[in-house]
Amino acid sequence: MFKKLLSVGLFTSIFLLLASTNFTYAGGGPVEFSLEPNTSLNPGEQYIVHARVYADGPYPTYCKNCYIKLGFKNPQEGDYIVQNSDATNEEGRIYAKAISKVTGERIIIVTDLKDSNGKKIDAGSSVALKYTGESIFLKTPTNLRITQVETTTDPNIRKVHILWDPVPGATSYTVYKPMGGINYYHTAVDTNLYEMDVNISSVFYIAVSARKDGMESARSQVLTIDLANIKTDTVGNPITPSLSASSISINAWILNQQTSDASNRQVTVKWGAFDGNPGTFTIYGRLTSNKNNWDKLLENQKGPSAGVTIPADKDYYLKVSGCKDKIGTCADSNVLLLPKFQEQDGNIIIQNPSTVSNEDSKVKELNNKVENLQNQLDQSKKNQFVLEQRINDLVNFIKKLFPFFK
Repeated sequence: MFKKLLSVGLFTSIFLLLASTNFTYAGGGPVEFSLEPNTSLNPGEQYIVHARVYADGPYPTYCKNCYIKLGFKNPQEGDYIVQNSDATNEEGRIYAKAISKVTGERIIIVTDLKDSNGKKIDAGSSVALKYTGESIFLKTPTNLRITQVETTTDPNIRKVHILWDPVPGATSYTVYKPMGGINYYHTAVDTNLYEMDVNISSVFYIAVSARKDGMESARSQVLTIDLANIKTDTVGNPITPSLSASSISINAWILNQQTSDASNRQVTVKWGAFDGNPGTFTIYGRLTSNKNNWDKLLENQKGPSAGVTIPADKDYYLKVSGCKDKIGTCADSNVLLLPKFQEQDGNIIIQNPSTVSNEDSKVKELNNKVENLQNQLDQSKKNQFVLEQRINDLVNFIKKLFPFFK
């Protein structure tokens, strides 16, 4: 009897010891990352980021239906990440596609993590993506302008000279010219200058893209050529300010927002654009804590309104991006700030959204000028290196011809 009681007591002690053990997450944290491929990529190439979430318990205990959101710790312009799901599967997994257009290291972090009951979890995990080499992306041509209008033998025709800022790395350009409606034709040029004959009674539109090794950049803003409203000096130089690429605008606002569950809200976004012309629109959103990591919420929308689901307990940005036609007439709307819902005395307080000013255009212009100067400096250094190399080759050649020459 004593031995039986001893055995029962020993078993009970072991059970209590195991039950009171504080199991830790695998790897020291609830999220483990893996990458495909596991080597450095060129900018513009795609990583597949696998994330597995563990729950407290004996290893391995997976966190099923956990909410997880990934983002860039140090985002650059053009970086983006798209998840296959916000909720983990039976094995605690989700995966995401990540791309950076800029050389360097990017850090993927967990920006939000909750268990299946909605309880927030501190992730503390990250994974580094490394992009080396030259970016495979080409910048969009900018600053389309008419530099000269020449007379021809036909009194109704003018030869128009169109110039744009050169794109670093581009080997050629494609000029798009609409032919009524959404139809257009295009032609290739080797330099950042294009000349075309235009009837003085017609209004013409063009857009330009850059090309290199079979790749093509996004198309520029559309340049409107309306000779009836262009005045020139005695040698054909335009003297009116109406020659820059035409701009379009999208005005977005919030119709209503309401709670959909404990942590989300349903928001109706409305917009107006393109002076009543049809277009195709995409709605983007991001947490205010993410600087450039816009998530694509809805795409291929005709509008003029759509409903999206966003977090209710976080401050959130929304914007609408749209394209008017197929030759690159696109724009982003104003950025809307939607403050998080507040709770007071058991009631949900919904604060009014506001518009956030976009980056100052003067700052953008200054950044472009600095970038152009840097490109010119780099090209000057390359030219200097080539010149020095040729001089050295010439000196060595002379030394071989005349050994006494030193």
